[in-house]
Amino acid sequence: MAEQERRDAEAGEDGAASAVASHTSSMKRVKVYRLTDGGKWDDQGTGHVSIEYIEV
Repeated sequence: MAEQERRDAEAGEDGAASAVASHTSSMKRVKVYRLTDGGKWDDQGTGHVSIEYIEV
């Protein structure tokens, strides 16, 4: 993340804009399905997902 912060500082972005840009770029487009009570998959369209690893 330090490299991204350095690039943002050079580009003149403020912290909030940087956080939004960073979060948006980490989003992945995925297909979304729901398993029905009858055991069949119902196509729900597309969505976006992001994953953040938090070590505890």
